[in-house]
Formats: sequence, C-alpha cells, structure tokens
Amino acid sequence: FDGNPKSEWAGDPRADAIFVDECSCIGCTLCATQAPATFEVEQTHGRARVTTQWADSDDDIDEAIAMCPVSCIHIVPRRELALLEFTMTSCEREDIAIIRRRLSGNMASPSAENDPFDRAAVYLKMRNRASAKRAKEGIANSLETNKELAAHAGAIASAYLALPLQVRQKGWPSAGKTGGGGGEKNSGEITLKA
Repeated sequence: FDGNPKSEWAGDPRADAIFVDECSCIGCTLCATQAPATFEVEQTHGRARVTTQWADSDDDIDEAIAMCPVSCIHIVPRRELALLEFTMTSCEREDIAIIRRRLSGNMASPSAENDPFDRAAVYLKMRNRASAKRAKEGIANSLETNKELAAHAGAIASAYLALPLQVRQKGWPSAGKTGGGGGEKNSGEITLKA
C-alpha cells in the first residue's frame, strides 16, 4: 500500500471522492451510462468502478449515484480513498446472480470480510498496532543497543590500554607520542586528555 489512489483526478482536487463498493455492485451499468467520464464497468467482474474522480458534471454524478439500484456508490473523504481502493482489490466478488438473490431475500447477508469499509478499518487498526509496537520496541532496542555499544567501547578501550606500549605503537603508531593519538607520553603509559 503506497497511499496513492488508483483513480485519477479531473480538474482541481476536491475534499471528497467517489468510491464504488464493487462487492455490492450488480453491474447494471446505469452509472457508467449517466457519467461515462467518471465511471466505467471493469471487464474482469463486470462491476462499476471510478476511473477519474469528478470527470463529469456534479449533476451527472449525483444522478448516477441516485440511479444506482443497490446504493453501492459512496462519497467518501479524499484521505480515505486510497485505502478503500487498496482494500477493494483484496475483496472477493460474488457472482452477480448471488447478489441479486440476496437482494430478493432468498439468501443470507454477505460475509463482512468482503466489505471494503470493514477491511479498511481492520487494516488501519492492525497498522496502528504494528506502528505502536515498532515504536515501543525501537525505543527499548535503541536503549539496549546504546548500553551494549557503550559497554563494548569500554571493553575495547580497557583491552587496548592493557597492551604494552610497543604493541599499541605498532597498531596505532601515534600512541605514546606527544600530541598524537589523543594522549601524551608519560613513562611509557598513555594518559587521556581531559
């Protein structure tokens, strides 16, 4: 999920967007006929989809929404559009004949797992939990890492200082020389400057 909507925008961006719940759509094509620059019927499942936001006049779009026999076209806040379009891609589409049987009362309600609004809410909830967990672990990990780094650096410094001067000079030639290596010569030992 990259946060970008799949549909394009016509003209100036607006605060609201149009979203089709393709799981509820019965493929009647009324919206695509009324506002063809905004809606199209996708070929895979035969459901309406918004391809270009607000590409038709407001009156044509309002009429297309009002004509929908299953009320599957929604006006949503623009900030929610990308997530809804993303979650819609993972929803299973039932056969249109089954949807029509449900509408006639001959079948039970559809599964909530195919509701893009429910899926979007679950996605946000899981994402927020994961972010909070990462943040909490990140703080704990960074504190632990800093402690480990400090202990490691201290151990290296202690081990280095425990080496004879001749060995330190081979590994760090400026060690033991005045003005070099951060210390001054003092009876063969290095005294760190304050």
